Amino acid sequence: MALAVTAGARGHVLPGGRLVNIVVRIDAAHGTSPTPRPTPALGWPVIAFALTLLGCSGGRPDYRTPQTPASADICAVERDTVLARHAVGPRWIEWTSACLPDARIVYVDQETWNLWVMDEKGGNRQCLTCPGDNGLGVDFPLDRDGRSPEIHWKGAPEPLPDRPIILFSAENEHSSHTALRDAPSIGWNNDLWGLNLCSGRYTRLTRLGEDEGLQHAAMSEDGEWFVYPLRYETGAALRNFGKARMVFAQMKFDADGRPRFEERFSAAPLGEVYYEPNDIHSDGSGRRSLYYVAGDGTMLDPYRYDWCDDAACEPSNTRLQATPDLHEEFTMIAPSGEQMAWMRGPQSGLGYHADLFVSTLDFREVRRVTSYNDCSRWPERCLAWGGQLSALSWSPDGSTLYFGLWEHGRLLPFDDVHIHALHFSGPCGR
Repeated sequence: MALAVTAGARGHVLPGGRLVNIVVRIDAAHGTSPTPRPTPALGWPVIAFALTLLGCSGGRPDYRTPQTPASADICAVERDTVLARHAVGPRWIEWTSACLPDARIVYVDQETWNLWVMDEKGGNRQCLTCPGDNGLGVDFPLDRDGRSPEIHWKGAPEPLPDRPIILFSAENEHSSHTALRDAPSIGWNNDLWGLNLCSGRYTRLTRLGEDEGLQHAAMSEDGEWFVYPLRYETGAALRNFGKARMVFAQMKFDADGRPRFEERFSAAPLGEVYYEPNDIHSDGSGRRSLYYVAGDGTMLDPYRYDWCDDAACEPSNTRLQATPDLHEEFTMIAPSGEQMAWMRGPQSGLGYHADLFVSTLDFREVRRVTSYNDCSRWPERCLAWGGQLSALSWSPDGSTLYFGLWEHGRLLPFDDVHIHALHFSGPCGR
């Protein structure tokens, strides 16, 4: 998740390095006004600091988008429910395994930064990476090894499409265990791993150098290609996200079933800016398209990078939209291959007031499907202080979108996050 500053954990680092948790709770499935839980008194210096960060911009900018009747009909929202609280990063699991027969969604518990699974209704929850008997019974190799941190944060899960293996990112040996730096949603000093849910075996896929990072990666629908952003320069708060390049790798498997990456090439089609891969789509002919967002400021625009498996075609890069006053992110292709979902919204302090949109791949037909930041449209679903989305995932039939919804607070952004399921009355993604 790209943030206007490197923020991603539930803690907030305040002047002097003190970490304070600000937590809110959703009291209804439709995002009614949040009810605060008791928190330590912040004091006026901290409040003033928070107000400075937020910018206190007052009203929310208007970013309505025209929508066509066709997409409006099939993408009408039937209901919006909360599946998991204090959780983020949902990804749909396409296979059914005897090892975990009820696992349909893998996600990140925001309290402990461990990976969990649940069914499509939010039940039958089980931790995958918790230490000892609280997980699969096999500890993460870097946990409890006498180093600091004892327990490493894990996040950004990505299930392989045809076997019970979850790819994810985790703090590596270089991590300082700092929430606004090394948490997986920021990804500094993180590496990619694979976890076999049947054997409990971990496999390390990357070995980044000290002070390198990665965030959410993109995987092709057949699981063959994986693109991750190698971040080599940090950003500046409220100015930019730093610099990165995109690494293209093919997924291979050893004789014993262990996954491994074979790096093919890297690309930075826009030069030295920030890149975040979102999703990969194939037309079946060997030509693939990476949908990603990039930019040199805090407002990222969507692009498409085309290449061929066998290098038979020249790579090409296409800018899909130019919206200098709006941020766009988390482009995810629907099962139909004809629609995609994405987040859009203006900047608000350290975060964004961003909602969910569904469109055709060329952005010509656009449908806004949530209104968490506009109480004039759907008052029963709006948030008191606004919010933004994270990590989208479609159900196989295209009828439901799963995502994390960050709720902003009165003084600080990213107060809490919950996983939502947005159910459509028609086959929106089919």
